Amino acid sequence: WFGDEFGPFLLHTDAEGKILKAPIPLPGVQSPQNPFGGAANLAASRGFVPHRRVFALSVLVAPFLLVAFAATRSPWLCLALLMVIGAAESVFATMQSTLVLLSAPEDARGGTMGILSACIGTQPVGTLWIGFLAGGIGVPAAMAVNALFALGFMLPVAGPLVRVTPRR
Repeated sequence: WFGDEFGPFLLHTDAEGKILKAPIPLPGVQSPQNPFGGAANLAASRGFVPHRRVFALSVLVAPFLLVAFAATRSPWLCLALLMVIGAAESVFATMQSTLVLLSAPEDARGGTMGILSACIGTQPVGTLWIGFLAGGIGVPAAMAVNALFALGFMLPVAGPLVRVTPRR
């Protein structure tokens, strides 16, 4: 038995980590690192939600939220959008590592996580691009343009992951 901060849930697993029973919800329990209830409610009473679909939805929703944020002038709406964007980013970050670990063969997981870390390390290049663009067209427009570019690149890959496939 162990606790999962993203539910939060109490999980019962075997020695290999396979969940043996439906997760037990722990309402009101909060992790100090995760005071708003976690990156996402990853576990449901009948097992895990589809990881790929959750990942794809978070990736595809975030650009629309960023465009809305860039167009908003109300501080309260900006705050609300930032909280939702933060939740989508948390889901993305959680699922990104989860999918890599679930997809990689056990003996290659260290190397695969190293490649993921190297890819994450390219983030300053994106920040440089947004800064350069913001200097020319302004911060809100640069954020919106960047979000739309990101959506254009991610849609062909993440879009098919969202589709519901019939259970067998």
